[in-house]
Amino acid sequence: MPYDGAYPITQYFGESPKVYQPLGYIGHHGVDIGLPMRTLVRCSLGGTVVLSGRTRELPGAGIYVVVKHDDRYSTVYMHLAEVAVHRGDVVEVGHLLGYSGNTGLSTGPHLHWGLRDFYQMDNGYQGYVNPLERLKD
Repeated sequence: MPYDGAYPITQYFGESPKVYQPLGYIGHHGVDIGLPMRTLVRCSLGGTVVLSGRTRELPGAGIYVVVKHDDRYSTVYMHLAEVAVHRGDVVEVGHLLGYSGNTGLSTGPHLHWGLRDFYQMDNGYQGYVNPLERLKD
């Protein structure tokens, strides 16, 4: 998991289709974890940081980090208060990526954690798959 300790999952992958359909997804495209503000957010799978901060590539994400793992997978960590890595950084499992927050289209402090499979771009979630099923801690 991309954090230390026990925190509740506040929204599972695939939930709330009416909210996410206008954004081009058939449901929630990640897992939301109710982390208190400024909780350490750690890398769940090693790779290279390809996006960091607030950019136009992911509208609504606020401050976020995207780590590319190989030609197939990347992970995303959204709604952060602050990032601790920059584009081009090589990170390993457990590496500090940033601090949880409430930025972008967020209704309260939490981490949106997503896993994108570029081999499944036509799955109705723009390639996002359930990280709880694919990544084990």
